[in-house]
Parts: sequence; C-alpha cells; structure tokens
Amino acid sequence: MAESVFKNCKLIDPDKVRETGCFTCLPVWQHKREDIANAASLALIRDSGDIMQDDREKTSHCSMSALGNLCTFVYPETIPERLGLLTYMTDLGLMHDDACEELTVEDAVSEHDDLGSALDFEDKRILRKESKSAKTKKLASQVLLECIKLDQKQSIIMMDFYRKAWLAVMEHPNTDHIQTLDEYFFHRDKNIGIGGFWPMVNFGISFFPSKDDEALFAPARTAAERALMLTNDYYSWERERDQSHSQGEGRVFNAVWFIMRQDNVSETAALNTVKDMIQKYEGDFAKHKAKLYRDNPSLPHNLRVWIEGCGAVVAGNHYWCSHCPRHNDWKSKPPAAPSKRLTLSDISAMGRPGAELGSTVVDTGSPKPEPTKANGVNGHKNSGTVANGTTHSNGDWKLKLTLDETHSLAPCNYVSKLPSKGFRSALIEAFDVWLHVNPATADIAKRTIDMLHNSSLVLDDIEDGSTLRRGKPAAHVIFGEAQSINSATFVYVNAVKLVHQMQSTEAMDALLEEVGNLFVGQGWDLYWKHHLRVPTEEEYLQMVDLKTGGMFRLLARLMLAGSQQASKLSAKADGEVDGDGLVNLSTLSCLLGRFFQIRDDYQNLQSALYAQQKGFCEDLDEGKISYLVVHCCAQSPSCRDHVLGMFRSKAANCGMSVEGKQYVLSCLEEAGSFQATRGLLIELEGGIEREIDRLEKRLGEENPLLRLLVASLSVKEAV
Repeated sequence: MAESVFKNCKLIDPDKVRETGCFTCLPVWQHKREDIANAASLALIRDSGDIMQDDREKTSHCSMSALGNLCTFVYPETIPERLGLLTYMTDLGLMHDDACEELTVEDAVSEHDDLGSALDFEDKRILRKESKSAKTKKLASQVLLECIKLDQKQSIIMMDFYRKAWLAVMEHPNTDHIQTLDEYFFHRDKNIGIGGFWPMVNFGISFFPSKDDEALFAPARTAAERALMLTNDYYSWERERDQSHSQGEGRVFNAVWFIMRQDNVSETAALNTVKDMIQKYEGDFAKHKAKLYRDNPSLPHNLRVWIEGCGAVVAGNHYWCSHCPRHNDWKSKPPAAPSKRLTLSDISAMGRPGAELGSTVVDTGSPKPEPTKANGVNGHKNSGTVANGTTHSNGDWKLKLTLDETHSLAPCNYVSKLPSKGFRSALIEAFDVWLHVNPATADIAKRTIDMLHNSSLVLDDIEDGSTLRRGKPAAHVIFGEAQSINSATFVYVNAVKLVHQMQSTEAMDALLEEVGNLFVGQGWDLYWKHHLRVPTEEEYLQMVDLKTGGMFRLLARLMLAGSQQASKLSAKADGEVDGDGLVNLSTLSCLLGRFFQIRDDYQNLQSALYAQQKGFCEDLDEGKISYLVVHCCAQSPSCRDHVLGMFRSKAANCGMSVEGKQYVLSCLEEAGSFQATRGLLIELEGGIEREIDRLEKRLGEENPLLRLLVASLSVKEAV
C-alpha cells in the first residue's frame, strides 16, 4: 500500500535493515532529500553556538547518523520544502532534552518554560538582550518565521501542540511512584512528547486529519505510539542507566528500569521483555491498519498517506535508534558547526520544486526609578497636620494630601488588564535587536507606550461610541464618560512624568511631538466621521501616519534615547532615509503603522473573532471612515451614496442594524473594496519586509524577531 501513496521517499532494503541489529517488523522508508535534513541539523549546531554561547551544541548529538538523518526516517513523506524546518525543530528538541537531563527537576521545568515561551506567538515578556531567555527566543524565532512563511495556520497549530503537549507537561518529579504499565505509558507519552510530535508529522505532509479520522485510526495509532516509546527506551537504556548515577533513579523514565523494579527481574530479562513488547505493538499496528482498510475501502489519498506515514515513523525511528550516536555512542564528540553558513530560508529553498538536487553544498565537517514624592502647594514639603483637612508649617496653610490616585487611574488600569496580543512588547524586543537599549530605558519605553495606548483606547471608545473592548465592557460603560476622560488625561500627564525621568531632551521632544501628531491625526479622523466627509486615499494615509505611525515612531525614538546605537540611527518623521549619515527607522515605523491600522479596519469587517470581541462590524455602528469606505466611495459613486446614506440614517445611540450592516458590506464587496484592501495589506507587508532587508544590511544584524512579528500578522493567507 505504501508504495502506491509515497512519492518523496525510498524503501530501505530489509537485509540492510537486519544488518544493524534492528528487529522492526515494519518496512523502513527514507526521504530522498537527506541533504536537506543534514543541512538543517548542522544549521542548528551553528546557530546554537552563535546565539546561545553555552557550548551545548558541543555535547548534544543531533539527528545525523551513519545510517542517515533521523528526520528522513520519521518524516519520510514530508514535502521537501518543509523537511529542513522539521529537522531544525526536532534537533532543537533533542538538544533541549539533553540539557534538561543534566538538571534538577526545578531547573528543567524552567528550561521548558523558556523554550515554550520562545515558541509562543503571543509571548509578551520583555527580555534583557543578554539573558538566556532572550537568546532562546532568538534561536526559536528563526524556525517559527520560516514555518509561518509556508503555512501560517498549520504552523500555529503545530507550535501550540509542541509547547502544550510536550514542554508544559514533560517533567515527572519521581517515576518511582508509577505503579502500572498503563500508568507508565500515560506519563511516558507526555515525557517523550508524542502529543507534540504528530502535529509535526501533519505539518510535514500538509494534512491535519479531522477528529473523526483520528477516532477511526485511534487503535492503530495507540499501538504505534507504544512501539515508539518502547523502542526509544530499549535503545537509550544504557545511556539513561549511566545518567541515573548523577540524576537519581527517580529521574529515569525508561520501561527497562520500570520492569526491573516492578517485576524484580534482571536487566537482561527486562530488555528481552521490552523487545517482545515492541514487536507485539508493531504487529498490533499492522493488524489494526489492515482492518481499517478492509472496513473503509474508499479512504481518501491524503488520509492513506497519513496512515502509512504513522507506520513509517515507527519503523524509521527503530532503524535509526539501532545505530545512532545519541543512543549508541553518546560519549563521542558531536559534529562541529559547518564553515559554510546556510540560513533556514536557504535550506527550505533547497526543497522547492525546480531546485537542483544537492545544488547547495553542505560542509559537515536597572531597577525602576523610585517615584518622586508629591510636594504641597507652591512646592513646599508637607508637615504638621490639623483636623480641618489642611497642614500648617511655619505659618503657611497647605492641603492635606490623603486622597490617592485610585479613582483617577481606575478606568485606564481596567483597560490595561484586558486580554492583549502583546504586539507592543514584542515590537520593543524586536527593535532592541538593532538598538541595544539599556534595560531601564526599555522599561520606561514600554511603560510609556502602554500608558499612552491604554489612554487612547479609553478615549477612542468614548469618541466612537463603542460599548465593547476586547470582548469586555468598554471603560466608560463601567466608570462613566467623565471619569474615563479624566483618567485618560491623567495618564497622559503620568507618561510625561515618566519620560522626564530619562533626563533626555531627545526623549521629551519625541514624546511631545508624537503625542501632538496623535491628536492631530485623531482630530481629522473625528472630523471626517462627524461631517461625513470622505478623504482621498492620500489624506487617509497621512492621518494614519500621524496617529498610528506616530505611536510606532515614538517607541523607536524613546528606545533610541537609551541606545548604544543612537549615533547611527534616527526615527524622526521628517528625516531623510539614511540622511546625515544616520540609518532612519521612520519609514519602517510608518509602514508598520499603516499595516497595523488598515489590517485592524479590515479585520473589523471580516473577522469572526473580532466580531466576538468588539461586536459585529462595530466600525459601522460608529460610522467610521475606514480605508475600505474610502476605497468604496472613490470607486463607485452609487455605492458611495448608499454607504453614506446608511451612515446618516443610523440611530445616534443604537448604531446600525444587522440588516443595514449586511447591506453596507454588500456595497463594499460590489466596489471591490475587500479585495483592494487585502491587496494593499499584502503590498504594505512586502514593503515592510524590504525595509527590514535594507536595515539588516545597513546595520549588519539580522532581525528574525521582527520578521516573525510581521509574519504572525500576515494576510497573505485568508484572514
């Protein structure tokens, strides 16, 4: 059956398989492009050495072996373009696993958390550039980015399982507490990462089976998983036995040890038992698969590829384990990093249709500042208190400051605790790859931008008449409009105080200029909406550059004030591109602002998730003149009249009816505005990528974190 569904792999001669001592009952398949897998393994060795700088790559054996690369055996039918990415991820996991075996349970859990967060698209941490966590994130972001380029949706699913079904659950504090074989399999499944492995297989063949498909195949897959676990235990036993002397027996997670302890038998007897169990479960897999085919003769081709691939995983892993250095020569020195530098993008390109086989040669050989204390009237410090609510010192009457900021901050604090994607935190981390900002400045920049952002959200919801914010009631619905406006204004004042602590004229100038731009841009936005005036596309983009782009420019300029690269960089809106010998970040900031704002407008009218969090087409309730409306009105006079007519007639406080919204959407569709907006977003995304290319070349440093951030928001696939 496999011969009729496989096209990217070759069958290994059974006699050759037996020569290694391998005793699998299933056929062994190997991907035809081992050159891609080996290139990826060596790239991980090189990248780990360059980025982590902890010598971990010098002691950890990766997927390569004399028989072939592990990933060519366990991902034999993978699309060639994806093979290198899966190999890189697999070796990252193997290297991580090796490191954790030398640690205490507590330290190992910390390592898992680090890698798991690094693979999380929504990780909001602000990390010191030199910290281990930041280095781990930089290493992982490279493979994340390349996966997203190929398939955003499948990549997110795969990474989610990798984190939650392996890293978050793999440690078991003491295996001596496990009493039954079923209990052993339950915990070993998590420890070895079976739940995170299958989505990688699925990504490789670009097929994620339905829940019904998985239920149909469940008995065969259970047998395959148990054979996989036991095979790993059988061949890794000697290495784990040696490591137990330093780790303690409670850290050994191996069926050989479990059977020795449970049945009180010798090591040899336990090994023979495990061998018999492996052959039994491989046989069970074959029986379940045969029955599945008999009962379901019309299974689709892609499901058959997936089913046959599961069996190939079991046999290929068995064959590789029988002779790999990781299990059989673990004390030897792993291969050195290659002299030729290949990026993951290069390696992925090796597998694209039309790429020549073997065309790429691989060489194997500061604490936060203390808040200033409030002074009394006229700047005098407060002293002696009297009962009438005033203070008296040296004959001067002053206010008794017993009321705090609680109610002034409450609306903005409420908004700050609502769910967030953490885009600004991620952007700070990405900019820091180039800017090398001291931690105190990075913290002030983040806090300032967060304060301004939350303040603007409170005001926006009042000005737009929005009742929902991220799926929760808007601040003014809870606290009232007057208190919310007061809070937003107060937080702007606090942002000025915070930037003042930097004692930087450049930082204060940046704050005042860009906040001023924000209000000017918002003023035009509100004017167009209130008077139902439709701007030109150029006018609309200028407004976005002032408002949304201004926030991104402010972030860059605040970070530059504490950057080691300040003498080389600029982010002023009126600066020339790389003028006066400076590398200018303004173009990138403006492009990010346009992309972010127009994507938000697009999502508001297209995304089911957005509808859940903000309400169905909430922009139409407020009569917002978004880019889609600007395009529609410019392209179709009749649609313009209808859309503006709907905006005029909508109820002032109740918004637009569902039927009215559906009609406006039909006008936008008729004018081609959805297609045009998506086209513009793709064009802007390309512009951002080209600007990143330019900055990387000028600054001499790649920025995978920024590329990953942009890729995670991509609309190149349907949103």
